[in-house]
Amino acid sequence: MVYQAVRYFELLAAFDTSTGIPYGTVNLRHGVPQGETPITCTAGGGTFSVEFGVLSALTGHAAFERAARRAVRALWSRRSEIDLLGNHINTQTGEWTHRDAGIGSGIDSFYEYLIKAAVLFDDQEYEQIFADAYKAALKWLRMDGWYVEANMLKGQVTWPLFNALQAYWPGVQVLYGDIDMATVTAKNFHLVWRKYGFTPEGYNLMSNQVQPGQGGYPLRPEHIESLYHLYTATHDPLWLRFGRDIVNSLERTRVKCGHAAVSNVESHTLENRMDSFFLSETLKYLYLLFDVDNHINTYPHIFNTEGHPYPVSSIFLDHASAEFNHPHAHPHIPEIFQGASFLDHKVPRHSCKAPSYTRVLSRDLFDIPVTLQRSNVSLVGQTQTVQPQTQTQTTATTATSDSTTKSKPASAKTTGPSFVTRPRPSPASSTTAPSPSASPTSGVPSTSPADEKQEQEQEQKKEIVNRT
Repeated sequence: MVYQAVRYFELLAAFDTSTGIPYGTVNLRHGVPQGETPITCTAGGGTFSVEFGVLSALTGHAAFERAARRAVRALWSRRSEIDLLGNHINTQTGEWTHRDAGIGSGIDSFYEYLIKAAVLFDDQEYEQIFADAYKAALKWLRMDGWYVEANMLKGQVTWPLFNALQAYWPGVQVLYGDIDMATVTAKNFHLVWRKYGFTPEGYNLMSNQVQPGQGGYPLRPEHIESLYHLYTATHDPLWLRFGRDIVNSLERTRVKCGHAAVSNVESHTLENRMDSFFLSETLKYLYLLFDVDNHINTYPHIFNTEGHPYPVSSIFLDHASAEFNHPHAHPHIPEIFQGASFLDHKVPRHSCKAPSYTRVLSRDLFDIPVTLQRSNVSLVGQTQTVQPQTQTQTTATTATSDSTTKSKPASAKTTGPSFVTRPRPSPASSTTAPSPSASPTSGVPSTSPADEKQEQEQEQKKEIVNRT
Protein backbone atom coordinates (compact mmCIF):
# COMPACT_ATOMS: atom_id res chain seq x y z
CA MET A 1 0.00 0.00 0.00
CA VAL A 2 2.83 2.42 0.84
CA TYR A 3 4.49 1.64 -2.49
CA GLN A 4 1.26 2.37 -4.30
CA ALA A 5 0.83 5.58 -2.32
CA VAL A 6 4.20 6.78 -3.60
CA ARG A 7 2.84 6.40 -7.11
CA TYR A 8 -0.29 8.30 -6.15
CA PHE A 9 1.80 11.25 -5.02
CA GLU A 10 1.90 12.27 -8.66
CA LEU A 11 -1.81 13.06 -8.39
CA LEU A 12 -1.05 15.87 -5.96
CA ALA A 13 0.48 17.95 -8.73
CA ALA A 14 -3.09 18.74 -9.78
CA PHE A 15 -3.72 20.38 -6.38
CA ASP A 16 -0.78 22.75 -6.67
CA THR A 17 -2.91 25.77 -7.55
CA SER A 18 -3.26 29.19 -5.96
CA THR A 19 -6.64 28.20 -4.50
CA GLY A 20 -5.98 24.56 -3.65
CA ILE A 21 -8.81 23.48 -5.96
CA PRO A 22 -7.30 20.90 -8.34
CA TYR A 23 -7.04 20.91 -12.11
CA GLY A 24 -9.31 18.48 -13.88
CA THR A 25 -6.45 16.56 -15.55
CA VAL A 26 -3.01 15.39 -14.42
CA ASN A 27 -0.50 13.10 -16.14
CA LEU A 28 1.11 10.72 -13.63
CA ARG A 29 4.45 10.96 -15.41
CA HIS A 30 4.59 14.57 -16.59
CA GLY A 31 2.19 16.40 -14.27
CA VAL A 32 -0.51 18.84 -15.36
CA PRO A 33 -0.54 19.10 -19.17
CA GLN A 34 0.51 22.39 -20.70
CA GLY A 35 -2.49 24.41 -21.71
CA GLU A 36 -4.80 22.56 -19.32
CA THR A 37 -7.86 24.68 -18.59
CA PRO A 38 -8.04 26.10 -15.05
CA ILE A 39 -11.84 25.75 -15.11
CA THR A 40 -13.30 22.81 -13.19
CA CYS A 41 -16.72 21.89 -11.89
CA THR A 42 -17.50 21.95 -8.18
CA ALA A 43 -17.90 18.18 -8.06
CA GLY A 44 -14.58 17.66 -9.81
CA GLY A 45 -12.78 19.87 -7.31
CA GLY A 46 -14.45 18.63 -4.14
CA THR A 47 -14.82 14.86 -4.49
CA PHE A 48 -11.61 13.49 -2.98
CA SER A 49 -12.34 13.37 0.75
CA VAL A 50 -13.28 9.70 0.98
CA GLU A 51 -10.53 8.08 -1.10
CA PHE A 52 -7.76 10.46 -0.07
CA GLY A 53 -8.80 10.26 3.59
CA VAL A 54 -8.66 6.46 3.49
CA LEU A 55 -5.33 6.56 1.67
CA SER A 56 -3.81 8.82 4.32
CA ALA A 57 -5.21 6.71 7.15
CA LEU A 58 -3.83 3.46 5.75
CA THR A 59 -0.41 4.71 4.65
CA GLY A 60 0.39 7.45 7.15
CA HIS A 61 0.96 10.01 4.39
CA ALA A 62 -0.95 13.11 5.44
CA ALA A 63 -0.58 14.85 2.07
CA PHE A 64 -3.60 13.16 0.49
CA GLU A 65 -6.14 14.04 3.15
CA ARG A 66 -4.70 17.53 3.51
CA ALA A 67 -5.05 18.21 -0.22
CA ALA A 68 -8.66 16.98 -0.30
CA ARG A 69 -9.63 19.04 2.74
CA ARG A 70 -7.94 22.17 1.41
CA ALA A 71 -9.94 21.87 -1.83
CA VAL A 72 -13.24 21.51 0.05
CA ARG A 73 -12.44 24.49 2.25
CA ALA A 74 -11.49 26.56 -0.79
CA LEU A 75 -14.80 25.83 -2.50
CA TRP A 76 -16.89 26.37 0.61
CA SER A 77 -15.14 29.64 1.46
CA ARG A 78 -16.32 30.98 -1.92
CA ARG A 79 -19.99 30.23 -1.30
CA SER A 80 -22.53 33.00 -1.65
CA GLU A 81 -24.15 34.83 1.25
CA ILE A 82 -27.06 32.38 1.05
CA ASP A 83 -24.71 29.36 1.27
CA LEU A 84 -25.00 28.25 -2.35
CA LEU A 85 -22.14 27.19 -4.62
CA GLY A 86 -21.82 27.70 -8.34
CA ASN A 87 -21.27 24.97 -10.90
CA HIS A 88 -17.84 25.84 -12.36
CA ILE A 89 -14.89 27.75 -10.92
CA ASN A 90 -11.45 28.96 -11.96
CA THR A 91 -8.90 27.00 -9.92
CA GLN A 92 -6.31 29.81 -10.13
CA THR A 93 -8.38 32.94 -9.52
CA GLY A 94 -11.20 31.43 -7.47
CA GLU A 95 -13.80 33.19 -9.62
CA TRP A 96 -17.04 31.39 -10.42
CA THR A 97 -17.50 30.97 -14.16
CA HIS A 98 -20.93 29.32 -13.94
CA ARG A 99 -23.10 30.69 -11.13
CA ASP A 100 -26.05 28.31 -11.33
CA ALA A 101 -26.44 26.36 -8.09
CA GLY A 102 -28.07 22.93 -7.92
CA ILE A 103 -27.72 19.39 -6.60
CA GLY A 104 -27.24 17.62 -9.92
CA SER A 105 -24.70 17.60 -12.73
CA GLY A 106 -21.50 19.49 -11.94
CA ILE A 107 -21.98 19.67 -8.18
CA ASP A 108 -23.62 16.40 -7.10
CA SER A 109 -20.73 14.51 -5.52
CA PHE A 110 -19.55 17.59 -3.60
CA TYR A 111 -22.63 17.24 -1.39
CA GLU A 112 -22.35 13.46 -1.44
CA TYR A 113 -18.77 13.37 -0.15
CA LEU A 114 -19.40 15.89 2.61
CA ILE A 115 -21.85 13.57 4.34
CA LYS A 116 -19.98 10.37 3.48
CA ALA A 117 -16.67 11.70 4.80
CA ALA A 118 -18.46 12.95 7.91
CA VAL A 119 -19.82 9.46 8.58
CA LEU A 120 -16.73 7.47 7.58
CA PHE A 121 -14.26 9.58 9.59
CA ASP A 122 -16.67 10.94 12.22
CA ASP A 123 -15.55 14.34 11.00
CA GLN A 124 -17.12 17.40 12.60
CA GLU A 125 -15.98 19.90 9.96
CA TYR A 126 -17.44 18.01 7.00
CA GLU A 127 -20.58 17.40 9.06
CA GLN A 128 -21.11 21.08 9.75
CA ILE A 129 -20.42 22.14 6.16
CA PHE A 130 -22.98 19.64 4.93
CA ALA A 131 -25.55 20.80 7.49
CA ASP A 132 -25.25 24.39 6.29
CA ALA A 133 -25.22 23.43 2.62
CA TYR A 134 -28.20 21.10 3.05
CA LYS A 135 -30.23 23.78 4.79
CA ALA A 136 -29.55 26.19 1.94
CA ALA A 137 -30.44 23.57 -0.69
CA LEU A 138 -33.82 22.94 0.92
CA LYS A 139 -34.54 26.65 1.13
CA TRP A 140 -33.44 27.82 -2.31
CA LEU A 141 -33.35 24.75 -4.59
CA ARG A 142 -36.36 22.67 -3.49
CA MET A 143 -39.64 23.32 -5.30
CA ASP A 144 -42.72 21.20 -4.51
CA GLY A 145 -40.62 18.15 -3.71
CA TRP A 146 -38.39 18.60 -6.76
CA TYR A 147 -35.04 20.35 -7.08
CA VAL A 148 -34.17 23.06 -9.57
CA GLU A 149 -31.16 25.17 -10.47
CA ALA A 150 -31.00 28.71 -9.14
CA ASN A 151 -28.70 31.70 -9.16
CA MET A 152 -26.15 31.21 -6.39
CA LEU A 153 -26.29 34.88 -5.37
CA LYS A 154 -30.02 35.60 -5.29
CA GLY A 155 -31.64 32.16 -5.27
CA GLN A 156 -33.79 32.93 -8.32
CA VAL A 157 -34.80 29.84 -10.33
CA THR A 158 -32.82 29.65 -13.57
CA TRP A 159 -33.50 26.10 -14.78
CA PRO A 160 -36.64 24.15 -13.69
CA LEU A 161 -35.25 20.79 -14.71
CA PHE A 162 -35.05 17.39 -13.06
CA ASN A 163 -31.62 16.09 -13.94
CA ALA A 164 -31.02 12.32 -13.81
CA LEU A 165 -27.92 12.84 -11.69
CA GLN A 166 -30.10 14.35 -8.96
CA ALA A 167 -31.42 10.87 -8.21
CA TYR A 168 -28.57 10.24 -5.75
CA TRP A 169 -30.03 12.89 -3.42
CA PRO A 170 -32.50 10.70 -1.45
CA GLY A 171 -29.60 8.40 -0.58
CA VAL A 172 -27.68 11.37 0.80
CA GLN A 173 -30.74 12.41 2.79
CA VAL A 174 -30.91 8.91 4.27
CA LEU A 175 -27.29 9.12 5.41
CA TYR A 176 -28.12 12.44 7.04
CA GLY A 177 -31.11 10.94 8.82
CA ASP A 178 -33.79 12.90 6.96
CA ILE A 179 -35.88 9.85 6.03
CA ASP A 180 -39.14 11.73 5.55
CA MET A 181 -37.66 14.14 3.04
CA ALA A 182 -35.82 11.33 1.27
CA THR A 183 -39.09 9.41 0.90
CA VAL A 184 -40.86 12.34 -0.75
CA THR A 185 -37.94 12.97 -3.10
CA ALA A 186 -37.54 9.34 -4.17
CA LYS A 187 -41.26 8.95 -4.83
CA ASN A 188 -41.24 12.00 -7.08
CA PHE A 189 -38.22 10.77 -9.00
CA HIS A 190 -39.77 7.34 -9.45
CA LEU A 191 -42.84 8.91 -11.02
CA VAL A 192 -40.66 9.82 -13.98
CA TRP A 193 -39.35 6.25 -14.19
CA ARG A 194 -42.89 4.85 -14.17
CA LYS A 195 -43.98 7.33 -16.83
CA TYR A 196 -41.31 6.32 -19.35
CA GLY A 197 -39.94 3.03 -18.06
CA PHE A 198 -36.58 4.77 -17.56
CA THR A 199 -35.27 8.09 -16.27
CA PRO A 200 -34.32 10.55 -19.03
CA GLU A 201 -31.23 12.69 -18.61
CA GLY A 202 -33.46 15.74 -18.32
CA TYR A 203 -37.15 16.20 -17.46
CA ASN A 204 -38.70 19.68 -17.71
CA LEU A 205 -40.80 20.41 -14.64
CA MET A 206 -42.74 23.19 -16.35
CA SER A 207 -43.86 21.23 -19.41
CA ASN A 208 -43.83 17.81 -17.70
CA GLN A 209 -42.05 16.45 -20.75
CA VAL A 210 -38.63 15.10 -21.61
CA GLN A 211 -36.21 17.99 -22.11
CA PRO A 212 -35.32 18.18 -25.82
CA GLY A 213 -31.94 16.59 -26.49
CA GLN A 214 -31.88 14.88 -23.07
CA GLY A 215 -34.08 11.86 -23.67
CA GLY A 216 -31.52 9.09 -23.19
CA TYR A 217 -30.92 6.73 -20.28
CA PRO A 218 -27.33 5.42 -20.18
CA LEU A 219 -28.16 2.77 -17.52
CA ARG A 220 -27.40 5.15 -14.65
CA PRO A 221 -27.32 3.85 -11.04
CA GLU A 222 -28.24 6.92 -8.95
CA HIS A 223 -31.96 6.20 -8.52
CA ILE A 224 -31.28 2.57 -7.64
CA GLU A 225 -28.64 3.61 -5.10
CA SER A 226 -31.19 5.79 -3.33
CA LEU A 227 -33.75 2.97 -3.25
CA TYR A 228 -31.10 0.71 -1.72
CA HIS A 229 -30.34 3.22 1.06
CA LEU A 230 -34.03 3.79 1.73
CA TYR A 231 -34.78 0.10 2.04
CA THR A 232 -31.73 -0.44 4.24
CA ALA A 233 -32.95 2.30 6.54
CA THR A 234 -36.67 1.53 6.65
CA HIS A 235 -37.25 -2.05 5.38
CA ASP A 236 -40.38 -0.70 3.71
CA PRO A 237 -41.37 -3.14 0.91
CA LEU A 238 -42.36 -0.14 -1.20
CA TRP A 239 -38.71 0.29 -2.15
CA LEU A 240 -38.49 -3.34 -3.22
CA ARG A 241 -41.48 -2.78 -5.50
CA PHE A 242 -39.75 0.24 -6.98
CA GLY A 243 -36.67 -1.94 -7.47
CA ARG A 244 -38.82 -4.52 -9.23
CA ASP A 245 -39.96 -1.81 -11.66
CA ILE A 246 -36.34 -1.13 -12.52
CA VAL A 247 -35.49 -4.81 -12.97
CA ASN A 248 -38.43 -5.22 -15.36
CA SER A 249 -37.32 -2.20 -17.36
CA LEU A 250 -33.72 -3.34 -17.58
CA GLU A 251 -34.83 -6.67 -18.99
CA ARG A 252 -35.86 -4.72 -22.09
CA THR A 253 -32.28 -3.48 -22.53
CA ARG A 254 -30.79 -6.96 -22.64
CA VAL A 255 -28.81 -7.72 -25.81
CA LYS A 256 -26.45 -10.51 -26.87
CA CYS A 257 -23.35 -9.08 -25.19
CA GLY A 258 -24.88 -7.39 -22.17
CA HIS A 259 -27.27 -4.48 -21.77
CA ALA A 260 -27.55 -1.51 -24.10
CA ALA A 261 -28.09 2.11 -23.15
CA VAL A 262 -31.45 3.64 -24.06
CA SER A 263 -31.08 6.41 -26.62
CA ASN A 264 -34.68 7.59 -26.25
CA VAL A 265 -36.89 6.80 -23.25
CA GLU A 266 -40.06 7.53 -25.20
CA SER A 267 -39.41 5.20 -28.12
CA HIS A 268 -37.20 2.80 -26.11
CA THR A 269 -34.66 2.63 -28.92
CA LEU A 270 -31.25 1.29 -27.89
CA GLU A 271 -27.71 2.30 -28.75
CA ASN A 272 -24.53 0.25 -29.06
CA ARG A 273 -23.07 1.24 -25.68
CA MET A 274 -22.82 -0.01 -22.10
CA ASP A 275 -20.90 2.15 -19.62
CA SER A 276 -18.80 0.47 -16.96
CA PHE A 277 -20.87 1.95 -14.15
CA PHE A 278 -23.73 -0.35 -15.16
CA LEU A 279 -21.74 -3.27 -13.73
CA SER A 280 -19.92 -1.50 -10.91
CA GLU A 281 -22.94 0.43 -9.60
CA THR A 282 -26.32 -0.19 -11.24
CA LEU A 283 -26.32 -3.98 -10.93
CA LYS A 284 -24.44 -3.89 -7.63
CA TYR A 285 -27.06 -1.75 -5.90
CA LEU A 286 -29.87 -3.83 -7.39
CA TYR A 287 -28.21 -7.01 -6.12
CA LEU A 288 -27.74 -5.58 -2.64
CA LEU A 289 -31.28 -4.24 -2.58
CA PHE A 290 -32.71 -7.75 -2.79
CA ASP A 291 -29.92 -9.75 -1.11
CA VAL A 292 -30.55 -8.65 2.48
CA ASP A 293 -28.25 -11.35 3.93
CA ASN A 294 -25.25 -10.15 1.94
CA HIS A 295 -22.29 -9.38 4.22
CA ILE A 296 -22.27 -5.81 2.91
CA ASN A 297 -25.76 -5.43 4.36
CA THR A 298 -24.90 -6.96 7.72
CA TYR A 299 -22.19 -4.42 8.48
CA PRO A 300 -22.18 -0.65 7.85
CA HIS A 301 -20.34 0.51 4.75
CA ILE A 302 -19.94 3.80 2.93
CA PHE A 303 -19.94 3.62 -0.87
CA ASN A 304 -17.82 6.00 -2.85
CA THR A 305 -19.22 7.75 -5.88
CA GLU A 306 -18.26 4.78 -8.08
CA GLY A 307 -20.00 2.22 -5.88
CA HIS A 308 -16.94 0.81 -4.09
CA PRO A 309 -17.68 -0.04 -0.43
CA TYR A 310 -15.55 1.13 2.50
CA PRO A 311 -16.29 -0.47 5.89
CA VAL A 312 -17.08 2.02 8.63
CA SER A 313 -14.10 1.06 10.73
CA SER A 314 -12.39 2.26 13.88
CA ILE A 315 -9.17 1.98 11.88
CA PHE A 316 -10.07 5.23 10.16
CA LEU A 317 -11.22 6.84 13.41
CA ASP A 318 -8.03 5.87 15.26
CA HIS A 319 -5.85 7.18 12.45
CA ALA A 320 -7.92 10.31 12.09
CA SER A 321 -6.77 11.58 15.48
CA ALA A 322 -3.11 10.66 15.01
CA GLU A 323 -0.41 12.90 13.59
CA PHE A 324 1.47 11.59 10.59
CA ASN A 325 4.86 12.98 9.70
CA HIS A 326 6.35 10.52 7.29
CA PRO A 327 10.16 10.54 7.67
CA HIS A 328 10.85 10.51 3.95
CA ALA A 329 9.49 13.49 2.06
CA HIS A 330 8.52 12.73 -1.50
CA PRO A 331 10.06 15.03 -4.14
CA HIS A 332 6.81 15.28 -6.10
CA ILE A 333 4.62 16.44 -3.22
CA PRO A 334 3.96 20.19 -3.41
CA GLU A 335 5.65 21.86 -0.46
CA ILE A 336 2.35 23.01 1.02
CA PHE A 337 1.32 19.39 1.67
CA GLN A 338 4.57 18.21 3.31
CA GLY A 339 5.09 17.87 7.05
CA ALA A 340 1.40 18.32 7.86
CA SER A 341 -0.51 16.38 10.47
CA PHE A 342 -3.48 14.31 9.38
CA LEU A 343 -6.73 16.02 10.38
CA ASP A 344 -4.77 18.35 12.63
CA HIS A 345 -7.89 20.34 13.48
CA LYS A 346 -9.74 17.38 15.00
CA VAL A 347 -10.34 16.77 18.69
CA PRO A 348 -10.71 13.28 20.15
CA ARG A 349 -13.84 11.43 19.13
CA HIS A 350 -17.02 12.05 21.18
CA SER A 351 -15.47 15.05 22.96
CA CYS A 352 -17.02 17.59 20.58
CA LYS A 353 -20.05 19.59 21.55
CA ALA A 354 -23.32 18.54 19.97
CA PRO A 355 -23.91 19.98 16.48
CA SER A 356 -25.99 23.13 16.29
CA TYR A 357 -28.66 21.45 14.18
CA THR A 358 -31.29 18.91 15.16
CA ARG A 359 -30.65 16.08 12.70
CA VAL A 360 -28.52 13.21 13.98
CA LEU A 361 -26.08 11.49 11.66
CA SER A 362 -26.38 7.79 11.07
CA ARG A 363 -22.96 7.60 12.73
CA ASP A 364 -24.83 7.10 16.03
CA LEU A 365 -25.96 3.68 14.92
CA PHE A 366 -22.38 2.58 14.46
CA ASP A 367 -21.88 2.78 18.23
CA ILE A 368 -24.06 -0.31 18.60
CA PRO A 369 -21.84 -3.42 18.70
CA VAL A 370 -22.53 -5.62 15.71
CA THR A 371 -22.02 -9.31 15.06
CA LEU A 372 -22.12 -10.81 11.60
CA GLN A 373 -24.81 -13.46 11.84
CA ARG A 374 -27.45 -14.77 9.45
CA SER A 375 -30.36 -13.72 11.64
CA ASN A 376 -30.82 -9.99 11.25
CA VAL A 377 -33.00 -7.43 12.96
CA SER A 378 -33.85 -3.85 12.12
CA LEU A 379 -32.78 -1.15 14.55
CA VAL A 380 -35.08 1.54 13.12
CA GLY A 381 -36.87 3.37 15.89
CA GLN A 382 -35.51 1.07 18.57
CA THR A 383 -33.40 1.87 21.61
CA GLN A 384 -30.74 -0.67 22.46
CA THR A 385 -28.99 -1.23 25.79
CA VAL A 386 -25.64 -2.90 25.33
CA GLN A 387 -23.09 -3.78 27.99
CA PRO A 388 -19.60 -2.40 27.33
CA GLN A 389 -17.02 -4.82 25.99
CA THR A 390 -14.57 -5.68 28.78
CA GLN A 391 -12.60 -8.50 27.28
CA THR A 392 -9.12 -7.57 26.03
CA GLN A 393 -8.88 -7.46 22.25
CA THR A 394 -6.40 -9.79 20.63
CA THR A 395 -4.17 -8.94 17.72
CA ALA A 396 -6.39 -10.92 15.36
CA THR A 397 -9.46 -8.86 16.28
CA THR A 398 -7.82 -5.44 16.34
CA ALA A 399 -8.47 -4.93 12.65
CA THR A 400 -12.17 -5.47 13.26
CA SER A 401 -12.48 -3.47 16.47
CA ASP A 402 -15.15 -1.37 14.82
CA SER A 403 -17.58 -4.22 15.46
CA THR A 404 -17.19 -3.83 19.23
CA THR A 405 -17.26 -0.05 19.61
CA LYS A 406 -18.59 1.80 22.63
CA SER A 407 -22.10 0.95 23.75
CA LYS A 408 -25.02 3.31 23.24
CA PRO A 409 -26.83 4.60 26.35
CA ALA A 410 -30.37 3.33 26.75
CA SER A 411 -31.73 6.87 26.82
CA ALA A 412 -30.29 7.81 23.46
CA LYS A 413 -32.64 8.21 20.50
CA THR A 414 -31.70 7.24 17.00
CA THR A 415 -33.03 9.37 14.15
CA GLY A 416 -30.59 8.23 11.49
CA PRO A 417 -30.99 5.22 9.20
CA SER A 418 -30.59 1.60 10.16
CA PHE A 419 -28.35 -0.99 8.66
CA VAL A 420 -29.45 -4.62 8.66
CA THR A 421 -27.48 -5.61 11.73
CA ARG A 422 -27.71 -7.80 14.78
CA PRO A 423 -26.80 -6.20 18.14
CA ARG A 424 -24.56 -8.11 20.51
CA PRO A 425 -26.89 -9.55 23.18
CA SER A 426 -26.53 -8.32 26.75
CA PRO A 427 -25.62 -10.80 29.50
CA ALA A 428 -29.23 -10.75 30.72
CA SER A 429 -30.52 -12.06 27.42
CA SER A 430 -27.66 -14.32 26.35
CA THR A 431 -27.05 -16.27 29.55
CA THR A 432 -30.49 -17.53 30.47
CA ALA A 433 -30.61 -19.66 33.62
CA PRO A 434 -31.14 -23.35 32.87
CA SER A 435 -34.57 -24.81 33.49
CA PRO A 436 -34.82 -27.12 36.54
CA SER A 437 -36.22 -29.86 34.32
CA ALA A 438 -33.34 -29.61 31.87
CA SER A 439 -30.76 -31.68 33.73
CA PRO A 440 -27.42 -32.56 32.11
CA THR A 441 -27.15 -35.84 30.29
CA SER A 442 -25.66 -38.58 32.46
CA GLY A 443 -21.90 -38.77 32.09
CA VAL A 444 -21.64 -35.40 30.24
CA PRO A 445 -20.28 -32.48 32.27
CA SER A 446 -22.63 -29.50 32.42
CA THR A 447 -21.59 -26.08 31.06
CA SER A 448 -22.03 -23.03 33.21
CA PRO A 449 -23.71 -19.90 31.80
CA ALA A 450 -20.41 -18.02 32.05
CA ASP A 451 -18.65 -20.67 29.97
CA GLU A 452 -21.42 -20.60 27.38
CA LYS A 453 -21.15 -16.81 27.18
CA GLN A 454 -17.39 -16.94 26.70
CA GLU A 455 -17.66 -19.67 24.07
CA GLN A 456 -20.31 -17.68 22.19
CA GLU A 457 -18.10 -14.57 22.13
CA GLN A 458 -15.15 -16.58 20.86
CA GLU A 459 -17.24 -17.99 18.01
CA GLN A 460 -18.48 -14.51 17.12
CA LYS A 461 -14.94 -13.18 16.99
CA LYS A 462 -13.80 -16.02 14.77
CA GLU A 463 -16.71 -15.37 12.39
CA ILE A 464 -15.88 -11.65 12.25
CA VAL A 465 -12.22 -12.38 11.46
CA ASN A 466 -13.17 -14.91 8.78
CA ARG A 467 -15.66 -12.50 7.15
CA THR A 468 -13.06 -9.72 7.22
